[in-house]
Amino acid sequence: MKHAGEEAAKLHFINSLFAELTGHDLYLAKQVKAAIDSTLGDPPPHLQSELFTQAAVQLLQKHFRRRPQHRFSHWDCSTHGYGFSPLWARQELIGILKQMAPYPQSTLLVTNLRPCICPPGKRWTRPLRHEYAEAVTLIQELARNWSTRRANMTLLFF
Repeated sequence: MKHAGEEAAKLHFINSLFAELTGHDLYLAKQVKAAIDSTLGDPPPHLQSELFTQAAVQLLQKHFRRRPQHRFSHWDCSTHGYGFSPLWARQELIGILKQMAPYPQSTLLVTNLRPCICPPGKRWTRPLRHEYAEAVTLIQELARNWSTRRANMTLLFF
């Protein structure tokens, strides 16, 4: 059985990423989510969220290829296999943001930040919440500092 909070998070994710397609209509978001879920089949529970994110990112990449004035990039915080590191985040994000800078509109999707800071099975404590807030602030500041003033950048965290 799927967790209700995870399902709501997926719908919010779809509504945010595909806003121009769904118009923030929950019914249309459910249809997009169902289409993504149907392509995945029935993966093991521990892989469902990761596979869903990968499928959504692939769909978004295809969608944004048709829009030459809009750049879409995805940064997965968990690629190193250890927790969130501001040093590595800075290095990786600056590389991504430099590629996005020439575009008047861009979307940066940041995934797996929460599990990097608080791995599954671990409890969210006040220090971990503070670390998460600092990580989000760092990413926002990097995006602000490495984009042009005229750029319209959307940051999404999932």
